[in-house]
Parts: sequence; C-alpha cells; structure tokens
Amino acid sequence: MSKAPRQGNPHFLTILFVGVLAFLLYSAWIGGPYLRSVFIRDSAITTWKQLATAPIAGEIVTPLPDIGAQVGPDTSEILIRNDRLFTEKNRVDDLEQRVSAIGEQIVEAAQFLDQLHAIESERLGRRQAYARIFRQRLHREIAELKQDSAARLAQITVLEDLMERLKSAGSGTIVPQTRIDETALRLSELRQDQANKAAHLARAVEQLKFAQSGHYQNYDGEVPAWALDDASDLRLQRLQMTMHRQELETQSRFLESELQSARADLTRLSEAEVHVPTGATILSIESRTGAVVQPGQVVLTWVDCTSLFVDVPVPDAETPLIHPGMNARVVIEGSRTPVEASVVLVRGSAAILGSDDLAAIAKGRDPGRAQVLLSLESADLEVEICPIGQAAYVEFPDIGLIDIIRARMRL
Repeated sequence: MSKAPRQGNPHFLTILFVGVLAFLLYSAWIGGPYLRSVFIRDSAITTWKQLATAPIAGEIVTPLPDIGAQVGPDTSEILIRNDRLFTEKNRVDDLEQRVSAIGEQIVEAAQFLDQLHAIESERLGRRQAYARIFRQRLHREIAELKQDSAARLAQITVLEDLMERLKSAGSGTIVPQTRIDETALRLSELRQDQANKAAHLARAVEQLKFAQSGHYQNYDGEVPAWALDDASDLRLQRLQMTMHRQELETQSRFLESELQSARADLTRLSEAEVHVPTGATILSIESRTGAVVQPGQVVLTWVDCTSLFVDVPVPDAETPLIHPGMNARVVIEGSRTPVEASVVLVRGSAAILGSDDLAAIAKGRDPGRAQVLLSLESADLEVEICPIGQAAYVEFPDIGLIDIIRARMRL
C-alpha cells in the first residue's frame, strides 16, 4: 500500500521566513546609511574658510570686491582709516611740547655751565697771576736782603777792624773815649740790624718755600684774600648744574621714547590695511565701503580654491574602518570622471567641523553622522570655476557593505 509524500512542517517554514526577513531588515537598517552614501551624492566640495578682520577701528574707504570674485593685485588690500583719534593726537602734541621744553632747558643748562666755566677760568687765572707776582716779589726781596746783608757784613768787618785799631792805639797814644764809644755803638747797631735782616731773610725764604708748594702767607701769618679765592663755590655750582643737566637729558631720552611710541601708535591706529591674498575667492562680504568697523570685526571671508577638500558624512559605525591616508574616489555633480582623493581627517558625530571652519557643509549632514574630510587634487578637476559647495559622490574602494555589517555586529 503506497504512502502519500511527506509534506514540510508549516511552522518551520514560517519561522525560517520570519528569520530571513528579520535578517534582511536588520541588514538594511545597518547598511542603509552606507547604501545612501553610495547611491546619493550627499557630500560637498569645500575648503577652509578664511576670515579677513579689521586690525583697527575706523572707516572702510576702499571699494570691496564682489562676492565670488577672484582677488587681484589691485583689490588685495582694503584700507581702513580713522580720523577721530583725538586722545592719541593730544598725547603726541603734549609729548612734543614737553620734549621741546626740556630741550630748551638742556640748552640753557649747557650755556650756564659754559658761563660758570669761563668765570672759574678767569678767577683761577687771576689767582695764578697774583701767585706769580707774590713769588716774584719774594724772589726780589730775598735777593735785596742777601745783598743788603752782605753789605752790612762788610761794614761790620770794617768797624770791627777799626775797633781793634782804636783799642790798640788807645794803649799807646791818647784816643778820645767818645770815639771808641761811638764806634762800638755803630758796631752794635749794625750787628742788631744784621740780625733783623737775617731773620727777615729767613722768613722770606720760608714764605717762598710755602708759595712754591701752593700755600701763601703774609709776614703776619695771614693768608692773602686772593689766595682764598680758589673758585670752589663755582666748582660746586658747576657740579650741581652738571647733575641737573644729566637729569634733564635722562628725562629727555625717556620722553623721546614715549613720543616715538605715541607717534607709532597714532600711525598704526590712523590707517591700516586688510590683506587678502591675490588669487583668493571672496566667499562673503560682512561689511561695506563707508562702514565703521571695530578691531577684530570680520570684513569679508575668502577661500583658496587651489586647496580643495570633500566633506563626507558617514555613519559612526563606518569611522573605525576609515583612517587618514586611505584612498577614495570622488565624482563631482555634473562630471563623470572620478577624481582621486585621500583621507586627511576623521571625526565622530560629536566633534564634526561646521560652518565656522568649512566654507561648505555636506547636505547629508544629519545629526548623529560622523565626518570624513578628503583632500582633492585640484589639478585633476575638470571645472573652470571654483567648485566649492557642489555636491559629490564619494566611494571608499576598501570598504564594502559586509565590512559595515561586521563592524556594527563587532564580528
């Protein structure tokens, strides 16, 4: 008796179908962002945003370039001028007046020092003349005293011989006693006078000795008035005035330094230029010609279209598979030719770069998505204008869907 063919267990088939369906749904949930990045061009060409800020407060006096224009040599400098620096101008004027006044004081001090030096030289010259006359007088007096002393010694010798003869003659003949007494008296007077002259000569020689050493005294021991005039009071005044002039010169150097600093500040704050590199492309204008800006205020933003990047949003699960230096292929919207690129930066969804840093942000930048920044070879691009902001498709050849699923499931 034949048996009917065995049919499959319907419960088993249902469970198998539900499992396969769940696996496919989970795979779609895991690989959805990857598939989106493959089929949708949600990346964007970008570069670093550069700010041109005002270095000083003032008014923009030169025309600003247009948005999207390329900066040329004649538009690379934006002049800012400030004509309202009243405090700085007053400080410069005040310092100039103070420097001028102290300069006049220095000139007056120098003239007064010259006058003191002339007066001192005159008084010292007069003192030296008096000293020379004093020594010459002593020399003459000493010479006269020596000559007179020699004559008196000769007279004393003659009278002594005469006295001896008179005494000898008085013993044999009659000589008046009065003559002998008169001769003795004359001899005594000459001897006394000779002693006085000798003392006078000794004092004169001593005076000359002192005078030659710079000390002058009269016979009564008093110092002559002219010898006391050594111009020490003038030297003291000259020393004080020299110190005063040195203080003035120190103040003058300090004020000159302050004046130079004030002039430099006035020049720096009066006019300044905002420099934008030649060849840069203007991204946005934040001010206008004739507007008043403050230091640090953004005047415009610019980009360098020769240094291009691609902002690529990726799932967080994909970031462990991407590392700097990895190759990628980029196709810009409207182009069919892929461009080689390399990874320069990988950041998780909590630390992505935004519009403060990048000139353009990828349109696929949703919350919770990580960021990869690629460096493009601008020489390989088939574009004539700056492509910043254009959408792009990015493919990482070394990463596939299976790699994403394994990374998410930690396999």
